[in-house]
Amino acid sequence: MTILRTLLTTLGVIVLLVVASAPIARYHRTRPKVHCNVPSRDYEFHRYSQHLTSLSRVALLIGDDGDPQRDTPMKVFEFSPDSRLVIDHCSISKMSVVLHKSGRWTVSLRANQNPVEPLIETDLLTLTDQLPQTVTTGLQRNQFYVKVRCYAGYGLGDDTDLLGKPFVIPLKIDPFWVQKEQPYQLFKTGADKRIADYFNLLDRAEIEFYYRKH
Repeated sequence: MTILRTLLTTLGVIVLLVVASAPIARYHRTRPKVHCNVPSRDYEFHRYSQHLTSLSRVALLIGDDGDPQRDTPMKVFEFSPDSRLVIDHCSISKMSVVLHKSGRWTVSLRANQNPVEPLIETDLLTLTDQLPQTVTTGLQRNQFYVKVRCYAGYGLGDDTDLLGKPFVIPLKIDPFWVQKEQPYQLFKTGADKRIADYFNLLDRAEIEFYYRKH
């Protein structure tokens, strides 16, 4: 009887130990493993460069003398002769915008990527100093983005707003590639009916520039 009682007591202790240890063992078996979501490789935070803008002088009206034999009147928007937009190793210069009373428009500029000639010290609009050649020589080309906006002093207005609101006409310029040390001359033309409608009110043009990093 004593032996049976001892066996039962021992068996009870073993059962209690198994039951007590089971949750701990199960917890360790099912604990999720924590992983970091950041990939184990270098990546770039900013895919595009910062943006620079340049505002033209007041428009110069040409050909509006009432002579029907002359070409359609046009407005020429000039930027400072020495003005260029420079971001790192990329730049645009020699910028010009022309609007015709018929609604046609023309945008021209020169784009450079890693130019052979050094940038002059009197650049009017410079975001950062030119990067060392050891940094930029491996960059063979970049995609340039140029946005052009024409501004009218006031819109046509309505019954509640007689003076109207400032009016903006964007000119569509598709992105383009500029090769290393090969200047690219952009000459883009188009037409927009709003230019004809607001021709007399258009007085400024603005050019915005940035490039895509690779």
